[in-house]
Amino acid sequence: MAANPDLVAVEAIINQLTTNETLMTKVDSQIYRDFPEKPWTYPYVLLGLNSGRDLNESGIEHADLHYMVIARGKKPTDTRKLAGYIRSALHEQALTGDADWGIWRCAHQTTIDFTEVDAQIQIVHSGGIYRVRLSSG
Repeated sequence: MAANPDLVAVEAIINQLTTNETLMTKVDSQIYRDFPEKPWTYPYVLLGLNSGRDLNESGIEHADLHYMVIARGKKPTDTRKLAGYIRSALHEQALTGDADWGIWRCAHQTTIDFTEVDAQIQIVHSGGIYRVRLSSG
């Protein structure tokens, strides 16, 4: 049986993000799944499964998954530039996963850009939803 498609896709997304040296320098190589690990500093990249499902309609397993991939930072302009680096690293890129899965495609679907205030600190979230389609077999 093939590995969990979500775990394969997350690993592939993280691997692809690390190929963008500018992004990695700006976020001090901080990429987190779901929640940042302590200690962390702004800015950083956060990703999580937004929606999706297995599409096992034939003898071949398929998955169509959507991930939120955002930069979180305190400076709006800088954080929005990080979102551009994320898009450059992921949009229309051929990602690679483990031996059981072939990743067909990663594509930017929707832009995310909002600001929240927490304990009187402005936090900017900027990035997008990325669709990852995989198959195994």
